[in-house]
Amino acid sequence: MDSFSLALKLPEFIGREKLVESIKEAIKTGRKALIIVGEGGVGKTFVLEKIGERLKEELEKDDALRKAIGDRELMFPDIIDFYNVEFHTEKLLASFILDGIARLIQEKDRDLADKISDLADRIENSDIPESDYKEQFKSIFEELNFRYFFVFRFDTMEVLEYGEDDQEVLEECEVPQELPIPALKFLKEIFAQCDHGFAIFAGRPTERTYPEEKVNFLYQRLAEGYDSKVVKFNRKPYFEFGGFSKDEAREYIEGVIRAVKNLPDYQKNKPQFDKALNKIREQILDSDEGFEKLYILTNGRPIYIALTLEWLVRGLPLYELSQGLNEIKRDIQWIRQKYEERLIEHIKDLDTPLPIIVRYAALFRKGFTPEMMKELLKKEEPDLSEEEIDKALKEFEKLSFVKSPHLIREEKRFFLHDEMYHLVEK
Repeated sequence: MDSFSLALKLPEFIGREKLVESIKEAIKTGRKALIIVGEGGVGKTFVLEKIGERLKEELEKDDALRKAIGDRELMFPDIIDFYNVEFHTEKLLASFILDGIARLIQEKDRDLADKISDLADRIENSDIPESDYKEQFKSIFEELNFRYFFVFRFDTMEVLEYGEDDQEVLEECEVPQELPIPALKFLKEIFAQCDHGFAIFAGRPTERTYPEEKVNFLYQRLAEGYDSKVVKFNRKPYFEFGGFSKDEAREYIEGVIRAVKNLPDYQKNKPQFDKALNKIREQILDSDEGFEKLYILTNGRPIYIALTLEWLVRGLPLYELSQGLNEIKRDIQWIRQKYEERLIEHIKDLDTPLPIIVRYAALFRKGFTPEMMKELLKKEEPDLSEEEIDKALKEFEKLSFVKSPHLIREEKRFFLHDEMYHLVEK
């Protein structure tokens, strides 16, 4: 196999039933927001990408959910990922939210879509006073609320906080308790006050917490904008999201096997693929110790599980996976760190353009377009044909650690998952 064929994005929504039920219940009871907080690589972005399909399925069979949404059409604007620093400014964020709505309703309500698009342009170009645009922004939602039920999705929320500084430094520099990045202020004071339907926010834990309650500072601030309309879990205003349970990890691996068998090239290369899949079954699924070691080393994180399967079937050395179970447990933190580094190092061992694409993708923090990457590949590997480059980019887009493309200023841009930026840097 000459691609990351086992590190595929799965079409299936694996596990996470408690979270799905919480979102459904929130909508049914008139809540307006749910916040997801979890470490990198546990699947937050995947949930944001797939929740639309899942809610549409649930709408067909859940009478109470249908009643809550009523005659309004359920719609999902593009994910807003704060990894793109353009969205940290209040006006660009407001403009992008409106543009996303306008694109969705263009064919259904052209006049209203044009009105929203015009307001987005005027906000972005500062052609309207601040107080006026905020009122007009709110009034747009009053008009939309009768026809549509929007589910907004926001990712990488953690970057909206001074997460890298020590608390002593923050106090010494007199950083105010109200966070300074305009995007958070806008979400809390303007967006949260709109009749916007429902919003799902996702991010990693950040450094600052309220010591007494051990509640994450950033997400508490965001929740204050929604007051009683945000979903609470054990008195915290957010859902604490972890890696897969063991059952979910098994289901995920089975899902990978099903996805490989659905690949266009599967029948053509069936013996080769089946040999790889049998190795997964023998060494992981049919071996209690092998599965336990994989689960401990990856901490149940989908990205790490996918890369482990890839290197395993390629025969690339994963020394930590060959150690005894008790040995791994004795020094789990250090061994897990070395294992994560090894998973990324093996990308360089592939004899395809993909390692070059991953390396460049890690440098493009504002995302990259396929055209940008093509130009870079042509300079670094001049012998590559146009067909080989196109094939590599298509393979890259399918990978589990690549986010679904974002449409920004009418351009399709690609981003790595946050954990991959972190790992490649290490």
